[in-house]
Amino acid sequence: MEAQTKVTLTVIQGPEEGKIFEFTEQDNFLLGRDAEGSHAHFRLSPEDTYVSRNHFLLDINPPDCYLRDAGSLNGTFVIRKKGKSILFFLEGREEKGLESAAKHLAKRFQCESYQKGEEWIRLEDGDLIKVGETIVKVQVQEISKEAEISNQAIQADETFRCIKCGKDIADQIRAKEAQKLISGDFLCKECQAKQKKDKEALPGEEVKCWGCNKDL
Repeated sequence: MEAQTKVTLTVIQGPEEGKIFEFTEQDNFLLGRDAEGSHAHFRLSPEDTYVSRNHFLLDINPPDCYLRDAGSLNGTFVIRKKGKSILFFLEGREEKGLESAAKHLAKRFQCESYQKGEEWIRLEDGDLIKVGETIVKVQVQEISKEAEISNQAIQADETFRCIKCGKDIADQIRAKEAQKLISGDFLCKECQAKQKKDKEALPGEEVKCWGCNKDL
């Protein structure tokens, strides 16, 4: 089976928690604070003043992913838990002496050691990137060619409708990977709620099939 690799960035902590970015081709990704002069592709809350306007840059070419501090004021930290756990710190435009902060974070994340990173760090699957209040998890995964084709087909299709009421659910379907779709995903949110309510009906209460109206 032909396979390709993708790099996924998932915000697991911070104001933007839950945001996901996926890369299957060569790309650059700049993260920074939402402020005048920022050129970042992903801009964090301006309230997080520990994040610079242009904080760190990723050079992505799956499966390779390299990180470089983009001249930040407070540096960038990479936590690696696989194998011998270690924390890397990258200093920005000033020599601020980040060893004290690195030591504190290494203890917090239960890393065995910490060290200053090179100008570019090659990220590995499972690495965590920490800047300010935000933590981004890096995942490097193989995806089958068939799954990629299925995802592309879903993104191109504009005719997805609820199998019960006919409501347009194209956005709902596109939000999930093709190989993870189940039958319930082809119901709109309202019909899903009705189906759940029917299943939770009290004993003795009349329950009818949401599809054919048959007494259950």
